[in-house]
Amino acid sequence: MGYDGGMSMLRAALFGAALLAAGPASAQQTGELVLVAVDPFGRPVDADWTLEAGDKLAEARSRTSLFLPAGHYSLAVTAEGFFGTTLEVDVIPGQRSEAQAMLDASLVTLTDRAIVIHDKVHFETAKAIIKPESYHLLRQVARVIIEHPEVLEVSVEGHADSRGGEQYNLDLSSRRARAVHDFLIAQGVSPTRLKSQGFGESRPIVDEDTEDAWAKNRRVEFVITKRADIPDAPE
Repeated sequence: MGYDGGMSMLRAALFGAALLAAGPASAQQTGELVLVAVDPFGRPVDADWTLEAGDKLAEARSRTSLFLPAGHYSLAVTAEGFFGTTLEVDVIPGQRSEAQAMLDASLVTLTDRAIVIHDKVHFETAKAIIKPESYHLLRQVARVIIEHPEVLEVSVEGHADSRGGEQYNLDLSSRRARAVHDFLIAQGVSPTRLKSQGFGESRPIVDEDTEDAWAKNRRVEFVITKRADIPDAPE
């Protein structure tokens, strides 16, 4: 793979040298770098591999082998549906080395007006105590907020189902929203970028009295109320 003509042209453009030149001198100045991308379960992930300067080394590859000039490299590894990561790698002259990137599947999506979660925030029954199974999801929410400074303020909004009294549901949803608010701050989100509010049973997704409807209506949402790049974001 490292000696085909197309890759020769790419590498010449990237590094300003023809890396396919034959002979001992060439071998002494380059090394083979094997790049591998997997998810937390060890399954291959098709990823893009990009140098710090912006030059793309490989696209949509879970495993690729490159012959590069000896030296230290910073690589950005990205894949659709996953959080990106960076790798610091060293290419050693005349040697073969391997670098593995573990990419975490994204459970959240950033839109103009919200941080949409693809799972539920789970609480202990009738309490504002977040279950440990939701910690990973909320850490991802925190990461999105931290990595997007253009998101100036997020409203953490709690909702309840229609069982129980109206005031009880309002209080429970408010306390749960506050618990999530405090969890995000503990993960490094600035308190100035967060607020919380409970709406009780007043904003159902499904207006029915069934187990499925109750489960859908019990939820936490993350509404973006201020953005630097969208001045008219709703308050």
